[in-house]
Amino acid sequence: SFKGTSTFGAWIKKIVVNQSVSVYNRNTKYHEVQYDDEFKHAVEEDGGIASEEEEQNPKVRMILKTMETLKENYRVALIHHLIEGYDYEEICEILNITYANCRTTISRAKESLRTKLLSYEN
Repeated sequence: SFKGTSTFGAWIKKIVVNQSVSVYNRNTKYHEVQYDDEFKHAVEEDGGIASEEEEQNPKVRMILKTMETLKENYRVALIHHLIEGYDYEEICEILNITYANCRTTISRAKESLRTKLLSYEN
């Protein structure tokens, strides 16, 4: 509502700028990410937990099954960090989040996973 503390033009300009930023943020919140296949074979065979020998381990199976029950953003961040081996900067770029948000998400995901695993043991 216009209160007369500034010019009418400045007031209208502020409304237009705020609406434009709002629409821009709403439209760019979800964007398509192109999958680049150049790193597909870059992972060493002895890295990660995808080997068949380790998948037969009951503890590994339990952890992977428990990870599936996490919230999606927690699960995705943990998979990128722990299984795929990406560092925080790479995860930030992939998920389009800030560094602080990335660290917080991974920390909370680890704590959530730890809590769920402890509840299964008891």
